[in-house]
Amino acid sequence: MRTPDEQNFHLLFLDHLLSDERVTPDELEQFVREGLDLDALRKLARDEGIPGEKKATKAVIARLSEFPVSDDDLAAIKVLATDGGDDIYMFLESQLTQVDTGGEEDWYDTKGSPDIRRCVNVTKILADCYFQGLDCSLLTELPALTEVHLGRFWTNAEALLRVPALKTVRASQPLPPQLVADLRARGVTVEAGG
Repeated sequence: MRTPDEQNFHLLFLDHLLSDERVTPDELEQFVREGLDLDALRKLARDEGIPGEKKATKAVIARLSEFPVSDDDLAAIKVLATDGGDDIYMFLESQLTQVDTGGEEDWYDTKGSPDIRRCVNVTKILADCYFQGLDCSLLTELPALTEVHLGRFWTNAEALLRVPALKTVRASQPLPPQLVADLRARGVTVEAGG
């Protein structure tokens, strides 16, 4: 069983499958319906307001996280990022749960997942929007990763020194000065807020 954080991260993979037309919305809905009573969850969301909406959404996310994604599908991913307008979130809210968060809830937030290591061809990671609090140690086994954009929160930033092909780091918050110096000594361009 995946943790809630890992479940939310799996949505990034499903978004790529939808965008690349490797899976259809109907196929995903059928998969969800095989494990959940969507009509009952929609009723719960209507009857209980925000608490019910959250329960319904979390149940659907948990089910979607069980949808199989092949190594070939993950190898096709070049950029990992999240945005409230991504296909998977629009599909989840409009078609599955019939809940509209307007992107204002933290129900989709993720710090990453060990599954990121299966994205062997990813070159860019934009860790903002729902992708906050990234554990940078998860990036060390991504051989093609050249660019990382860190949002407001992250952990283990020193692990960026072990990302083999890294060329650019952008961070909205200051990075430790010694880390910046060490990255630059490796030839990495660093832009950090602060």
